[in-house]
Amino acid sequence: MIRKSQLLCLFLCVSFIGFSQTYFLYVASESEDEVAVIKFDGAQGSVDEIISVGY
Repeated sequence: MIRKSQLLCLFLCVSFIGFSQTYFLYVASESEDEVAVIKFDGAQGSVDEIISVGY
């Protein structure tokens, strides 16, 4: 019985490794009047977009 539960746990752990999450961070710079959208995929971050705000 323990063997089956160990195999089930291993299967569930391995199946979730293939899925990754992507996070988006919004960083505001008041002095530059910009908002940067930073994309973080779990390994590295990159600037996805820069939005000008204000006038």
